[in-house]
Amino acid sequence: PGGTGTLTELSLMWNLMIVESIPHRPLILVGSEWQSIFDQFHSQLGAYTSDKNRELVLFAKDIYTAADMIDTK
Repeated sequence: PGGTGTLTELSLMWNLMIVESIPHRPLILVGSEWQSIFDQFHSQLGAYTSDKNRELVLFAKDIYTAADMIDTK
């Protein structure tokens, strides 16, 4: 599930895509915990994150759903 290091890596990848330092690619977070964390982030700091930037982060309930999401991209 990850911890603070994983959160740092996710934030870095997300930010690099936002500032277009790297091409957009699927950034899929697996597990309801990540959805909850990002929902809280958007609820508290949503004014600082555009809908376009939010759409860069996807959520999957398990690795099988994540694999399907990659296959359909």
